[in-house]
Amino acid sequence: MRSSVTLFIFMIFTSILSAQVEKFTVADNTYYGTKAIPEEITGKYWYEKSK
Repeated sequence: MRSSVTLFIFMIFTSILSAQVEKFTVADNTYYGTKAIPEEITGKYWYEKSK
């Protein structure tokens, strides 16, 4: 019973992740990724014009 529940959760999780992944082609190279931006990197960034 426990293994079937674990398998069911795994199948749902992989189907959700695969739905978000997209195929991008740039300069005849194929890349896979998502357009979703994680919350960890969103915010305001200040450019200080220094090297």
